Amino acid sequence: MEALAKQKLVELESKNLSDYNLTQEDFGLSNVTLTLLDTVLTEMGSLLSQINASHLTDEQLLLDLAEGFVQCNTDLTARQVQSDNLSSLVNDASDSHDLCRSTEQNLSAQNATAWAAYLAKGSEAQPQEVLDCLQNFVNGYSPQTSDHLQAIIDCASTLQSWSTTFGVNMTGLRDAYFGSLHALNNHSEDCRLNQSTLESHFCEYRQQLADSCLAMDECYQNVNQTFHDLLVTIAASDSRREASFIAATKVICYLNVLKANLTQPAVQGCQDLVVDTTGLAVAIPVPATKQACDTSPVADYPCNTTWQQEEYYSKSWYTGAPQIQPDTCISCAVWGAPPTTTTTTTLNAWSSLLDGSGPTPQGRINSAMCAGSGGKVYLFGGYNHNNNPEDLDRMNDAWVLDLSVPGWAEVSVTPGTEPVRREGHSMVCTGDSLLVFGGQSMSGGVFQRHNDLWKLTLATSTWQQLTQTSGTLPPPRSGHSAVWNPDTQSMLVYAGADGSTRLSDLWSYSLTTNVFTQLTPTGGPLGDRWEHAALWNPVDNTMLITAGFRMNVPGTPGTPLGNDLWSYDPQANTWTELIPQGSPNAPSARRVTSLVWNTAAQAALLFAGHDGQFLDDLWEYKAGNWTQLVPASSPPARGFHLGAWASSQVMIVFGGYDGSSYLVDTWQYTP
Repeated sequence: MEALAKQKLVELESKNLSDYNLTQEDFGLSNVTLTLLDTVLTEMGSLLSQINASHLTDEQLLLDLAEGFVQCNTDLTARQVQSDNLSSLVNDASDSHDLCRSTEQNLSAQNATAWAAYLAKGSEAQPQEVLDCLQNFVNGYSPQTSDHLQAIIDCASTLQSWSTTFGVNMTGLRDAYFGSLHALNNHSEDCRLNQSTLESHFCEYRQQLADSCLAMDECYQNVNQTFHDLLVTIAASDSRREASFIAATKVICYLNVLKANLTQPAVQGCQDLVVDTTGLAVAIPVPATKQACDTSPVADYPCNTTWQQEEYYSKSWYTGAPQIQPDTCISCAVWGAPPTTTTTTTLNAWSSLLDGSGPTPQGRINSAMCAGSGGKVYLFGGYNHNNNPEDLDRMNDAWVLDLSVPGWAEVSVTPGTEPVRREGHSMVCTGDSLLVFGGQSMSGGVFQRHNDLWKLTLATSTWQQLTQTSGTLPPPRSGHSAVWNPDTQSMLVYAGADGSTRLSDLWSYSLTTNVFTQLTPTGGPLGDRWEHAALWNPVDNTMLITAGFRMNVPGTPGTPLGNDLWSYDPQANTWTELIPQGSPNAPSARRVTSLVWNTAAQAALLFAGHDGQFLDDLWEYKAGNWTQLVPASSPPARGFHLGAWASSQVMIVFGGYDGSSYLVDTWQYTP
């Protein structure tokens, strides 16, 4: 209709008419057409109503969704009531434990007093008359006269009187000692139960508080994401709604002009009509502020040092004499409590965990790292050419990363008991220990490559060299790989190099028997390989290897870098090629990369390395295929870094080299 009116206007203007006044008859509008115009006017009016209604609907959607933020806070408040109740239980349990230990100290002092009295009575000197009688009996009475015989009778009476009194006293003191000891032992058992109750209640409290904060983070994150997605949708709707409202309003204007007299001012009025759309603006509610969830009350927990210091070692009953030492603390890991870290988690994202400003291992390459239990990651040895003299370029320090803090700390071991400084070695975590094998060191400017095996017991921080007494050892090497098979308590060692001698051999070490065995698998050929990456796949019970230098591979001249992927099955003793060399749908051929197993997704993760330049790419191998992952940001490019899968949820990357600097940063990737 707008176009029709404009067409008529053009026709009139072409006739040089500056003013016009056309009636329905001039347009030849029939009753049917007029009825149609009325219908269109009605529809346009209905459309305007719908547009108004739609913006009100969007406003209500936002209001309803904004209530989700309030509900998150309400749910947290309800959960915090449970946390507060558990906190009261912890305080009561702590008070009960303190009272029990104080009473235990008193009972222990009473027992010590009873023992001292018992011991003193048994050690006191006999009266002189008793000693004289005993001596006379030893010497004998002579001559045997009536006086002497009476003396014997008198002496026996003296001895009998003394022994009766002494026996009664000793029996009483003995009963008192053992009675107090029995009371102490019974009470100590009560204290052990109280201590166990305290630790279990605290761990339950910690878990409840951690779960509450985590639920709050997830709730707020989900509502916030939905809220912002809706805002994006509404913003697009706003522009369409405004355009439709303006168009419908002008159509109504033109139709009304057509139904009346078509005059130039009326048409111009429709053309110049400014439609007020301010009423269509959707009012955006302000979301409720996220309620704080404080986990600081459980930042220290059984059985870290600070918690034990506060609950046990600083108490008067602990430092008194005799000192009463608490039973071995039962950690929250036993009770099943999760970590207290409850920061909002962004998936498929890297985040900087530590920037190296605090206690951190020195920057290094050719080191080794593995993940232990309880959110701990361990590191040993490596190389930094900036150390002087040159013999000190290699290192033999051990560090632990505690993800619950998070923070690095050097493992304090007895000086002189650790392995020699080295690089290019391997290390696996066995659960309660670390196994370090091989590597190379330098002494007096001369390289030495090793085939020694060392064990660091984590509970005692003690190094021990595991010396095989029979059988054959693997040749010395560096740049090899090692993985741990927890089911068989064995370590697989593959390939590496001994100077100019490149290796392709495969060995199995049994921690149970302390024996290396060379394996001769079928499949392949893989050729010689070093500076590659390997992992243990606990789903298929296989070892995966990829990347690194390749040499002496039939059909492949030279020493190209690898991007092939192989699987070794210990049960079948067979190599299987999963991804062929040169595959375009795989990470570029590279070396000094990191490879870890994502237990949650049952997939391998490969990060960075060197393919002629240092890289920062991230790849996932799952269900037979590689897929490049593209997080929003990545750590700086690097190689020679260390990777480990920790706490069943994140990939940890430490350090490495970027072509100019040894890096000391720690990153975590959340799939």
